[in-house]
Amino acid sequence: MKLLFELLLAMAIAVGSGLGSAWYIVGDGWLLKTDTFGVWGAWPMSGSSDADPYTRAVLARTGQVPLAQGEGTIFFAARDDTGAAIRGGCEYRVVGNTPPARLWTLTLIDANADLPRNPSGVTYVRSDRILRDETGQFVISISPKARPGNWLPLQQPGRFTLVLRLYDTPASFLADLHDGSLPRIEHGSCQ
Repeated sequence: MKLLFELLLAMAIAVGSGLGSAWYIVGDGWLLKTDTFGVWGAWPMSGSSDADPYTRAVLARTGQVPLAQGEGTIFFAARDDTGAAIRGGCEYRVVGNTPPARLWTLTLIDANADLPRNPSGVTYVRSDRILRDETGQFVISISPKARPGNWLPLQQPGRFTLVLRLYDTPASFLADLHDGSLPRIEHGSCQ
C-alpha cells in the first residue's frame, strides 16, 4: 500500500510540475523573448514559418496574430525603466523616439491581452497623430486622468503591458537596434 501511495504521489508531482511549467512558459511568453532592448522585448521570428514551438504555443493560447517579417515588428514592455510592473492607477511617461517605420502604434493590454476599458474610448496612440517637440521626440502620458498632449488612459487596476507595433520597417533595422533605440518608460506617481 505504501508503494502504491508513493507511486501515485510521484506521478502527481511529475504531472503537476510538467503541466505547471508548460503553462508558465507559455503563459504570457515573456520567457521566450528572443531579443530585448532595455525593457522592451520582441519576437522577431513570431510571424515567420521558422517560429519556434514555444512561440507558436503562446500565439495559439493568446490568439494573437503576429506581423509577418516584411510587415513590421511588435515590441512588448511589462515593466517601466525602474523594473517595476506597469500597473493601473499609476502614471507613466513614454519618452523618446522609435526606430524608422512608416507607421507605429502604442497600445496597452491587460493580462488577458485585452484592451483596457475606459470612458474616453482612447485605446492607442499612433505616429501620424502624435505631438512632438522641436527635436522630433514625443512624450506620451499614461494615467487615470486626462493629460494635455499625447495621452493613453489607464484606469483599471491590475498589471498591463505596453505594445509598440512598428509597421513597414527597413529589413535590417533589428541589427541596428540597441537599448536606447526604443522609448523610455518613466514611472510617475500612483493613487
